[in-house]
Amino acid sequence: MVNTNATSYVMMTRLILPGMVTRGKGIIICISSVNGDVPTPKAALYSGTKRFVDFFAVALNEEYRDKGIVVQSVLPGAVDTKMVQEEHRNSFWCVQPEEFVPLAISQLGVRTRTYGHWKHAVHIKWRKVWPGARKLI
Repeated sequence: MVNTNATSYVMMTRLILPGMVTRGKGIIICISSVNGDVPTPKAALYSGTKRFVDFFAVALNEEYRDKGIVVQSVLPGAVDTKMVQEEHRNSFWCVQPEEFVPLAISQLGVRTRTYGHWKHAVHIKWRKVWPGARKLI
């Protein structure tokens, strides 16, 4: 999981960033997770690696935005894909990819960090204020 969720971002960035710097423009979108924004019991490694992705993106954005490069961290909640667990599929918080993607992309260059969809933003704020809420959804 560390290789997939952390090392791969570092390696890919090392490959593409020099060309972006030379051109004076570029976009890097890093997919983190709401679970990278709050510690997630029984998913500690996943949560930790997604936190790395978020911090990595925010730091890169600070380092390279003056060079014309936009780096954004997307911290989605449940999106109805093969990866989402069955019990979350029918949740109010789960959104369809067709609904999520345009909203997330519309935040590119506007926000360094985005949850991509208002439902995910509300959900994570709720979890931060009331940590026991995770058990209810």
